[in-house]
Amino acid sequence: MRPSPVPREAVVTDPPELQQAEYPPDILPVYVAKLYGVSHAPGDPETYPPPPPPPTDIASGEQPIIPQPPPATAPPVNDDVPVITQDGDTLSCTMGNWQNVPTAYAYQWKLDGTDVTGAGDMLGVTSGDIGKTASCVVTATNAAGSTAAPETAGLEIAAFT
Repeated sequence: MRPSPVPREAVVTDPPELQQAEYPPDILPVYVAKLYGVSHAPGDPETYPPPPPPPTDIASGEQPIIPQPPPATAPPVNDDVPVITQDGDTLSCTMGNWQNVPTAYAYQWKLDGTDVTGAGDMLGVTSGDIGKTASCVVTATNAAGSTAAPETAGLEIAAFT
């Protein structure tokens, strides 16, 4: 026959994932201060030194260095066809998405196949245009040349108030 076990006093502890980590007392105020938008923790100086000036051109020492996009080595390439939307008496044409860093966009609007001059990415319409079909061609330009996107799908101009 086996002897009965001797009862021991049980020690209860939380599993490791539930135990609270011990932090130095100066860390908690930083988190609290950041939560309320304060830029300093208690005990820190009220003001910090000003940020350093932007980098300058070593040769002149005057102008900040501003990164420039790479030079255009090819004309723009259209990734998707622009789209027309109507908001009241105004039509808008998106520029679409382009590769090769376009620097300018031109918009050519058409109403029922007839060119409309003097419009940019938005075209104002009148009640006489209701029922006509509008379309737009976007041309992107960079230093290497210009490329026209395919013509947008036609949009029938709806009544507006």
